[in-house]
Formats: sequence, C-alpha cells, structure tokens
Amino acid sequence: MSAIFATPVRGAPTMPPAGGDRLRVGVTLGLQRPDESLWSNGIKQNASRDDIVHDRAWQFTAFLLQALHGVPAVSRLWLLHAQPPQALPGGLDAADLPATPAGIEQLTHELDWVIDVDAALPASWLRRVRRVGARVVALRRGHPYADVLEPALFGLASRRSWRDAPVDEAWLAQPASRSCEPLLRVVERAPVWRMPRLWSPLFAQRRARALLQAGHVAGFRAPRSGSERPWNLLVAEPNESVTANAFLPMLACEAAYRECPRALERMMVLDTFHMKEHPTFNRFASSLDITRDARASFEPRLAALDAAAQYAMDCVVSQQWDDELRDDWCELLWAGYALVHNSAALAAQGVGLYYHGFRAREAAATLLAAWCAPREFWDAYRERSQSWLLTLDPRAQSVREAFAQRLRGSHA
Repeated sequence: MSAIFATPVRGAPTMPPAGGDRLRVGVTLGLQRPDESLWSNGIKQNASRDDIVHDRAWQFTAFLLQALHGVPAVSRLWLLHAQPPQALPGGLDAADLPATPAGIEQLTHELDWVIDVDAALPASWLRRVRRVGARVVALRRGHPYADVLEPALFGLASRRSWRDAPVDEAWLAQPASRSCEPLLRVVERAPVWRMPRLWSPLFAQRRARALLQAGHVAGFRAPRSGSERPWNLLVAEPNESVTANAFLPMLACEAAYRECPRALERMMVLDTFHMKEHPTFNRFASSLDITRDARASFEPRLAALDAAAQYAMDCVVSQQWDDELRDDWCELLWAGYALVHNSAALAAQGVGLYYHGFRAREAAATLLAAWCAPREFWDAYRERSQSWLLTLDPRAQSVREAFAQRLRGSHA
C-alpha cells in the first residue's frame, strides 16, 4: 500500500460517512483572537519572524484547505475561528485559502466535520457541535510527543494546548513518527490516523522571488566537476527540542573538516546566538577545530532558505530524532541544495544524502563524497527531489483521495 494514503493505527475502526453524500467541513488555523499577529504565538514561529511565507501554521492551513478543496464530496469549506478574522495576513492571497472565514457560533448546526488543528477551538463549542451531529477531528502538527514531554521535564513554556473535549478521531500530520501515535491514542481517547504529509513550492517560490529582487539567488550552484571549490555549510536546526538540534550536525561538519580542511570554507549554525554563553554549548563549540580556525559562526534564527540564499550556502547538514519529514527540508530540496540527513523516510525515496542514526563520521563521509560529485550527480539528485516533492502536493490525486477516504470513513 502506498505510504501517501492515510494509514490507520492498529485498532482504528472505519466510520460511516457523516452528513450524507455532500460534506460541510470546517478547519481551524489556531489564531485565538482576530487581532492576534502571526508571530505573537510561539507555536507559529517555526521558521522566521520576518516574513509571512515562513509561518508554518498558515502554510499548513493553506495546504490542508487546498487538499480538501479538491475532494469531490466536500460541498462547503470554512476556515473557523473563535471570532471571524479581520483580514488575511500579508503575503497570502485569497486563492491560497480556498475556504470561507467564519466564526464558530455561526456554524454550530451547519457542519459535518470539524478539523481542529492544534486544539484551537473552545472545548465547550466542540462538545456542542459534536452533540448536534458533527464529527470532530483533532489534527496535530509538529511533534506532539516532544511538545508534551519536554516542557514538563525542562520547565519550558507549553508548546501545544490540549482540549478537554471528546473527539471522534485524531489525525497525525507527521506520518513517519513512531512516538506520537501512542500518545495521541491515549490522550485523545480516539483512533489515530496517519495522514499524508502536505507540502507545495507555492510559498518557497514566492520567497525565492523576493530574495532574487534583493540580489540573492535561492539555489545550489552545482560545480562543473567534483571538489571544484570549498563548500559553505549550513546547520539550520531550530534548537527547540532534542528531536532537532545542532549538536550532531556540528560534529559531522567537524569530522569532515578534520578529514579534509580544504573541502570546507565555513560552517554557519543558525539559532545558536542565544546559546553562545551557555557553559556547555560554549565549551562544546570552542573545542572544535573548525571554530578554533575561525571558520564557524553562530547566528540568530533565520529561515533556512533565506540563509542559504543570502550567504551562498552549498550544503545543509541536518539531524532528526523521530521527526523525519520537515518543511524546511522540502524548501531546501526544492532549491537543489545538498542536504545531508538521517531520515530513513527520505532515504527510502532516494532523496537527499543519507547517513544512519547518530553516526557523525558517516555523515562526514557522506558530505565529503557529495563534495567530490560531478555535475551529472547533481542533475539526477535534483530530479529525484522534484519527483518526490510532487507526491506531497495538496493537489496530487493520491493526496486528495487519502482525505476523501477519511471523510467517507473508509480506508482502502
């Protein structure tokens, strides 16, 4: 069975279709107040504070609505808020969000399905709309397991809220995760479904055009022959979780530098400026040869695609732990950058430059082998990436069929 289709967790029953043959669906974004800015809530700061196209919550909502808009059984599609929004944010067109914005109280008796993204809606209303016949879905983005575990263990601010209301099923937007399903099954008290990963180049293309207008080209400059010039390396982990942080990529860059110093011009590590004075990070970073030789810099947060374009990066070295499909990777692969990663999900599709697990030396060897690769290698590399990205497109027939099957309460 193709992985692109919604995959049930063991024990998830099939459900009868709701609302007859034509379904009325409401989807939430997660903005709690009409005057809330896109970057005022930390949940939505996955990429950059400076540009709307890097707001992951809006992007995800746009992709989800685009997928649902193409499902024949969906007759009406609403973008739900506790109060109606005042206006679309800058950077988005109305066509990006093919749904009618509406306050929830207007639609209590009008919905067949409510897809509540990241517990955005009041529990009292969810109980009420469910009593009058709507099916309620708890859709979780990101990494719910880490979002629950880490704030409690490390005394951090909460990343996700949890509703005190029953739901009919939970949808997991990170289909490759192993740890999140058991959590959702217990916390949501409902069957869990892995839904297709959604991504489109729509926002990356707009950002690339804006960068070009500013004099920066978003895209990898493939060499005419291998080892033509030293590479600029980018480490772009968000450093908000053990599931995605800069430590192992820095080790990989260090190992590659020790093996072949002439291969690497510099290493830029994003979202570490605030960590420079932390004793543990400072000692770790200062012990590296690449730092001692003044070839490393530790920078504030910046969207990966922006940094790669503005600072002429060649290769992004990344690492994840049970977080195998990420939007920033999609943007970088779309732009053709060399991506050294440890995602088995990407490796299964022949995408990127794979190393296994936490093996920093293997990552370094992968990096150096790519540095030596000729132009023909990069032509095939980009072709594989583009082919895989097409399977994530919300307009893809297989993606829309997966959502159609779920809304019909069936699974083929």
